[in-house]
Amino acid sequence: MKRGQTARMQVGNQTDDPVTAHWHAAHVPGNMDGGPQVAFGPGKTWDAELNISNPAATLWYHSHVHGQIGSQVYRGLAGFLLIDDPGAPDGLPSNYGVDDLPVVVQDRSFNRRGQFDYDPGGMATIQGIRGSEIMVNGAIQPVADVPRGLVRLRILNGSNARIYQFSFSDRRNFAQVASDGGLLAAPVSRKTLTLVPAERAEIVVDLSQDTQTVRLISADDNNAPMRGGMMGSSSDTGQFDVMTLEPRSELSATMTQMPSRLPAVEMDFDTPVRTRDFTLDMHLGGMMGSMVRGAFGGSTMSINGQGYDMNSINETIRIGETERWRITANMMMHPFHVHGTLGPRNENTVVAESHARKSNCSPEGAYSDYTWVCASGYCVNGADQHYFTL
Repeated sequence: MKRGQTARMQVGNQTDDPVTAHWHAAHVPGNMDGGPQVAFGPGKTWDAELNISNPAATLWYHSHVHGQIGSQVYRGLAGFLLIDDPGAPDGLPSNYGVDDLPVVVQDRSFNRRGQFDYDPGGMATIQGIRGSEIMVNGAIQPVADVPRGLVRLRILNGSNARIYQFSFSDRRNFAQVASDGGLLAAPVSRKTLTLVPAERAEIVVDLSQDTQTVRLISADDNNAPMRGGMMGSSSDTGQFDVMTLEPRSELSATMTQMPSRLPAVEMDFDTPVRTRDFTLDMHLGGMMGSMVRGAFGGSTMSINGQGYDMNSINETIRIGETERWRITANMMMHPFHVHGTLGPRNENTVVAESHARKSNCSPEGAYSDYTWVCASGYCVNGADQHYFTL
């Protein structure tokens, strides 16, 4: 999709269950956002008209039926939503499928018939589902033929719960050029990249001098199980392969030199007029109670003590005002995502900036549509509160 254009989408449901299509991080009206309120049944279609105002960015879409998001995404109802900005050329590799590769990383388990094995019971009720196999774009440990030059990887953590700590097996440097909010102001040199579920980042790796394969790997999930909170710390520090890049001299490299600056969109935040506090709760007797409640279909989570009700409006925000949201978690780490957070402020947009993540994990100037909220006492980055400026 291109910024400034209108995309008309017709989504058909060929499954046996209700579905939606949520355009994750796209700045679109609520009735076009594809939330649980617009779920439609088998054999039905849903038309959406999206006026694309986001800057160039790697977004994604997925089904968003209440209580079914995890299982439906696990089984494949998700994909990339790439936005280009013709008015702001970035000078980065852009030959799609050659030196500009979408890379969705997911972990999946399979049953004896080779079908996805989705089991949300037991400990998965608490810490989420983690698969035994790592897949990239639906393939297990694939090999991508790429040119000997600069190669751009648009990486999406499409897993339900696993956190990835990406690097290359030879510990080479690479450049991060975008977060899930869009391009950075300048490339940032890194050796590792941490992505939590639903997070995106774009990196560029220089393969101009390579004649052998280069492996993208990840360290083990540092959120399993619960990082020394209720379950005890994990002592396994192994690594695993994600995908392999095969430099090929017969493929033409479109870019051989990294730009020093990028056309990032500056976001201006006013002084907050109010602060709101949100607590992510686990209910009914803590961990074991949540397992029992989840096994019988009950809600195990809430925000400020209230479970989700799509017919209720819990908070009302005034257009054009800036707020600070302070989010905490009382028992476990969890992402906090706000719909419609990216886009120009003069179009009734709520824009989110996570100061805690910028100072600890993300490059300066990186914007996101969510934050990773850590539970006090076993937080991976040492903070028990995150701040959103809205």
